[in-house]
Parts: sequence; C-alpha cells; structure tokens
Amino acid sequence: FLIVSPVGLRTLLEKRRGKRKRNQSSDNSDSDSDDGTNNDNGSSSIADFLSSIESVYIDQLDVLSMQNLDHLFYILENLN
Repeated sequence: FLIVSPVGLRTLLEKRRGKRKRNQSSDNSDSDSDDGTNNDNGSSSIADFLSSIESVYIDQLDVLSMQNLDHLFYILENLN
C-alpha cells in the first residue's frame, strides 16, 4: 500500500525532475563525469515507481475537491 498526498508526491516529482535537468545540463558541459550517471539513476527511480503502479484508489475525494485538484490531475497524468 502507498498512502500519499497529491501535493507531496507532486513536490517530490518536481524536485527530482529539477535535479535531473540540472544534472543533464552539467553533464553536457562535462561529459566525463561519473556522478551524473549515478544521480540520473536515482532521479529516474520516481518515474519508474509511478509507472509500476497498477491501480489507484482515491479516498475522501470530497476533501480533495476542496483543495487544488490540479495536483491530483498532474499525478494521474504521470501514471501509466
């Protein structure tokens, strides 16, 4: 089971993607760096994790509807 807030998961995804973009831009300037390869594998683990989710159960949608639903839609768009 995974119990997660849409806002927390979106924040984590955006942080990881930001790190990946920074690492890719630094890798382009220094192609012999081994650190970029290790960090890229770590940042792609979140995307791999989301793609492995097979079913989603959204509980208390009435509470979520009072919040910004854009966070929930963002998470659902990034799932397979």
